[in-house]
Amino acid sequence: MIIEFEATEFGVHEEPDYITCGASNTESDKDQHYFFLQRSFDENGWDDGKIYFEIDYKENGNYEIVTKCILNGNLFDIRLRKGCNAGIEKILVILPNRSDEIKDFANGLKKLFYNNNILRVI
Repeated sequence: MIIEFEATEFGVHEEPDYITCGASNTESDKDQHYFFLQRSFDENGWDDGKIYFEIDYKENGNYEIVTKCILNGNLFDIRLRKGCNAGIEKILVILPNRSDEIKDFANGLKKLFYNNNILRVI
Protein backbone atom coordinates (compact mmCIF):
# COMPACT_ATOMS: atom_id res chain seq x y z
CA MET A 1 0.00 0.00 0.00
CA ILE A 2 1.14 3.56 -0.75
CA ILE A 3 0.24 6.57 1.38
CA GLU A 4 0.61 9.96 -0.25
CA PHE A 5 -0.12 13.33 1.32
CA GLU A 6 0.72 16.99 1.03
CA ALA A 7 2.25 18.17 4.29
CA THR A 8 1.08 21.42 5.82
CA GLU A 9 3.90 21.37 8.37
CA PHE A 10 7.25 19.63 8.68
CA GLY A 11 10.47 20.05 10.56
CA VAL A 12 13.26 18.86 12.80
CA HIS A 13 13.36 18.79 16.58
CA GLU A 14 16.67 18.17 18.29
CA GLU A 15 17.43 17.62 21.96
CA PRO A 16 20.71 16.56 23.61
CA ASP A 17 19.64 12.89 23.55
CA TYR A 18 17.60 12.54 20.34
CA ILE A 19 16.65 14.01 16.98
CA THR A 20 13.22 13.80 15.34
CA CYS A 21 12.21 14.65 11.76
CA GLY A 22 8.60 14.57 10.67
CA ALA A 23 5.68 16.01 8.77
CA SER A 24 1.89 16.07 8.88
CA ASN A 25 -1.12 17.47 7.09
CA THR A 26 -3.16 18.30 10.18
CA GLU A 27 -3.94 21.75 8.79
CA SER A 28 -5.62 20.12 5.77
CA ASP A 29 -9.23 19.05 5.32
CA LYS A 30 -8.07 15.83 3.58
CA ASP A 31 -7.41 12.45 5.25
CA GLN A 32 -5.08 13.14 8.16
CA HIS A 33 -1.55 11.70 8.07
CA TYR A 34 1.69 12.18 9.92
CA PHE A 35 5.05 10.49 10.10
CA PHE A 36 8.16 10.90 12.14
CA LEU A 37 11.62 9.40 12.28
CA GLN A 38 13.63 9.41 15.49
CA ARG A 39 17.11 8.44 16.58
CA SER A 40 18.61 8.61 20.07
CA PHE A 41 22.10 9.46 21.26
CA ASP A 42 23.96 8.47 24.37
CA GLU A 43 26.77 10.28 26.19
CA ASN A 44 29.29 8.96 23.63
CA GLY A 45 27.33 10.05 20.57
CA TRP A 46 24.91 7.94 18.54
CA ASP A 47 23.19 4.95 20.01
CA ASP A 48 23.24 1.61 18.24
CA GLY A 49 21.99 3.32 15.07
CA LYS A 50 18.42 2.08 15.25
CA ILE A 51 15.94 4.48 13.72
CA TYR A 52 12.33 4.55 14.87
CA PHE A 53 9.62 5.29 12.30
CA GLU A 54 5.92 5.92 12.87
CA ILE A 55 3.11 6.64 10.40
CA ASP A 56 -0.41 7.69 11.44
CA TYR A 57 -0.71 5.56 14.60
CA LYS A 58 1.65 4.31 17.28
CA GLU A 59 0.67 0.78 16.24
CA ASN A 60 2.35 1.52 12.88
CA GLY A 61 5.67 2.38 14.54
CA ASN A 62 8.76 0.28 14.92
CA TYR A 63 12.55 0.25 14.71
CA GLU A 64 14.59 -0.62 11.62
CA ILE A 65 11.70 -0.72 9.15
CA VAL A 66 12.85 2.11 6.88
CA THR A 67 14.83 0.73 3.94
CA LYS A 68 15.25 3.86 1.82
CA CYS A 69 14.49 7.59 1.91
CA ILE A 70 14.87 10.01 -0.97
CA LEU A 71 14.48 13.76 -0.60
CA ASN A 72 14.20 15.27 -4.08
CA GLY A 73 13.34 18.95 -3.88
CA ASN A 74 10.09 19.09 -1.94
CA LEU A 75 9.19 15.39 -2.47
CA PHE A 76 10.11 12.98 0.32
CA ASP A 77 9.87 9.29 -0.58
CA ILE A 78 10.04 6.76 2.27
CA ARG A 79 10.25 3.00 1.65
CA LEU A 80 9.46 0.47 4.35
CA ARG A 81 10.36 -3.16 4.76
CA LYS A 82 7.75 -5.45 3.28
CA GLY A 83 5.43 -7.26 5.63
CA CYS A 84 5.23 -4.64 8.33
CA ASN A 85 3.07 -1.64 9.21
CA ALA A 86 -0.33 -2.81 8.02
CA GLY A 87 0.94 -3.42 4.50
CA ILE A 88 2.30 0.11 4.05
CA GLU A 89 5.39 -0.09 1.85
CA LYS A 90 5.77 3.44 0.51
CA ILE A 91 4.99 6.95 1.75
CA LEU A 92 5.17 9.95 -0.57
CA VAL A 93 5.10 13.31 1.16
CA ILE A 94 4.91 16.57 -0.74
CA LEU A 95 6.51 19.19 1.49
CA PRO A 96 5.56 22.87 1.35
CA ASN A 97 7.91 24.51 -1.14
CA ARG A 98 9.86 26.57 1.39
CA SER A 99 13.52 26.18 0.44
CA ASP A 100 15.11 27.28 3.74
CA GLU A 101 12.93 24.88 5.72
CA ILE A 102 13.59 22.07 3.24
CA LYS A 103 17.33 22.70 3.62
CA ASP A 104 16.99 22.49 7.42
CA PHE A 105 14.89 19.32 7.03
CA ALA A 106 17.56 17.78 4.76
CA ASN A 107 20.29 18.62 7.29
CA GLY A 108 18.23 17.06 10.07
CA LEU A 109 17.68 13.91 8.01
CA LYS A 110 21.41 13.69 7.26
CA LYS A 111 22.15 13.85 10.97
CA LEU A 112 19.43 11.33 11.81
CA PHE A 113 20.65 8.88 9.14
CA TYR A 114 24.35 9.44 9.92
CA ASN A 115 26.39 6.31 9.23
CA ASN A 116 23.46 4.57 7.48
CA ASN A 117 23.06 4.01 3.75
CA ILE A 118 19.34 4.74 3.77
CA LEU A 119 19.08 8.44 2.87
CA ARG A 120 19.64 10.03 -0.51
CA VAL A 121 19.24 13.79 -0.98
CA ILE A 122 18.99 14.98 -4.58
